[in-house]
Amino acid sequence: MRPLALTLALLVGACAKTAEPPATLPARAADPATLAGWPALLAELQGQALDGAGKVTAAGVPLFDLRAKGRPTIYAFWASYCPPCLAEMPMFQALHDDGVAVVGVSLDGDDVAGSAKLMAEHGARYPNVVLDTPSMKRAGKALAAGLPFTLVVDGQGAPRVGLSAKCERPLLEAALAAARAPP
Repeated sequence: MRPLALTLALLVGACAKTAEPPATLPARAADPATLAGWPALLAELQGQALDGAGKVTAAGVPLFDLRAKGRPTIYAFWASYCPPCLAEMPMFQALHDDGVAVVGVSLDGDDVAGSAKLMAEHGARYPNVVLDTPSMKRAGKALAAGLPFTLVVDGQGAPRVGLSAKCERPLLEAALAAARAPP
């Protein structure tokens, strides 16, 4: 009986202690979850726009110009070396099929043919942009948490939700609801 009492006393004592807040990391300002730097970044990042068939429709297109004006847009950042990114593609396609504005953003640095091939293999027929090499490097620095990264902007293009991990549809639907709500 005594060991049980001692165990309970230790557990209660441990739960009663107040945890110290985590330290703020200097790199936190670059974390996409803060969203502060993303409006400028969306205007600066550019690449070759691909239609749903993987054909180049324009070059030097800023990401910001591909948003759906007046309604939320999902920017899905991905790369060929990121299996969770590729696994998300069918979900993003289903959202696109349901009328959600989705823009894929490939960080494969000018590899249009490779990106188009992966889009076809994973059923991604929504618009994509293959970032040019300078933009890919800039995005890579901003994505301190790595890939996959999903950014949801509202109808005016203001970033509302940043998700640094593989996403599931219910989470994205909640992010879209937040983007539709008044700021």
